[in-house]
Amino acid sequence: MFLDVGAHTAAEVAALGIGKGDPVAPWSPFEILNGTRYVGKAWDDRVGCAVMIEMMQRLAHAPHANRIFYAATVQEEIGERGATTSVEVIKPDLAVALEAGIPRDVPGTDPEAAQEKLGDGPALFLYDPSELPNRKLVAFVERVARELNIPLQLDEVQGYGDDTSVIQKSNGGVPTLNIAIPTRYTHVHNGMIDRADFDHTVDLMVALMQRLDQATVTQIRNF
Repeated sequence: MFLDVGAHTAAEVAALGIGKGDPVAPWSPFEILNGTRYVGKAWDDRVGCAVMIEMMQRLAHAPHANRIFYAATVQEEIGERGATTSVEVIKPDLAVALEAGIPRDVPGTDPEAAQEKLGDGPALFLYDPSELPNRKLVAFVERVARELNIPLQLDEVQGYGDDTSVIQKSNGGVPTLNIAIPTRYTHVHNGMIDRADFDHTVDLMVALMQRLDQATVTQIRNF
């Protein structure tokens, strides 16, 4: 990627206040396309943060038996550093990562890298090279989704890694899985999500928190 500022010489670039290592940010204003498709900057992983905010608001007025920690981590792409430090502080009994998933419904998508489709609901990762989810936790999520008629897509992805890989290896082993909101055009200026996928993800996460309790967590952790 070239960022052309119209300079003739290196001195002119320096005079503009631009130096080596300076960060840049794309100008990508939020827009709604066709009523349900939301376009904006850095959905990977602002959409996960948005799901957590909605969870907080709903669970503040809904009964549940858990002490819930919400962590918005950084530097996943360069070594999952935020998740590594966060999990050392939290020491969870069970964890769910919220990610931006890669959909297949765009031209040129590698089927080995993406199975999701916008509008078909949140995706549950069954495999990626960095992490194998706890099977009891997978079954629990699938059962809750069926009970509430929440559409759930299943992913088996090559060439991918996420924060769950360090979370599940912490604290003596933590049942962990990755739930993703399908997101077109990750890692570029404008991503796209479907509002229905977002709402279904919030519904699923709130339901999981309400159905988890000490006995359920103990049963899942008994691996």
